[in-house]
Amino acid sequence: MRKREGNENKADTSRWLTTYSDMMNNLLVLFIMLYAMSMIDTAKFEALKEQLNSTLAQVEAVEAIQVIDEIGAVEVDQIMSDDEFDIIYAKLKNEINENGYADSIVIEKGEDFIRLRFGDNILFYPDSSEMRPESFAVLQGIGDILKSVEDLTHSIEIGGHTATIGITTTSFFAWELSADRAISVLEFLTSKCALLQSKMSVAGYSKYQPVGDNSTEEGREMNRRVEIKIIRYTSD
Repeated sequence: MRKREGNENKADTSRWLTTYSDMMNNLLVLFIMLYAMSMIDTAKFEALKEQLNSTLAQVEAVEAIQVIDEIGAVEVDQIMSDDEFDIIYAKLKNEINENGYADSIVIEKGEDFIRLRFGDNILFYPDSSEMRPESFAVLQGIGDILKSVEDLTHSIEIGGHTATIGITTTSFFAWELSADRAISVLEFLTSKCALLQSKMSVAGYSKYQPVGDNSTEEGREMNRRVEIKIIRYTSD
């Protein structure tokens, strides 16, 4: 009986080895998992990242399209024109300079417009609405620029002006001449440069909007002019 009890006590003292062995096995499995996680394929990870970025970009594009649909096409043009307005001005100024008209064609830029001012001796024969052929090149260049940014342009106004004196025949001739010159410029821009007539307007102002002193020849030369005013879209 005593020998049997001794054997039982000996068996009981070896159970801790089983528990220790199980713990070591679990630790080994844990270390293997940690090692595997540290050895993730870099190429596969980069591919996954690119796929996620592409998906996010597609979501953003869809959201942008929805915004465009909501605000409408005109407002989109307004946003674009804010960024492009200075470029339009620079291109027009460069075209004028390259054609040798830097001292003859005045260009100015306001907040929402660009104005080109042509002396009558640049575009027309004296007291006539017939255009000088030598003016075609610069007007063609200007028209081509305006055509290239037509979707960023709200409207184009063409105005004809005369001086107080220097015009013979009836008093209505000044009105007719100023209007006819504006129409001649419109016809050139629409026929030669394919600008949309729906965005253009003409007016004859006769002598009633002078920019120079009519008592001097220099002032009268300034007053005899045609102006092209390019008006951009605004966010208002």
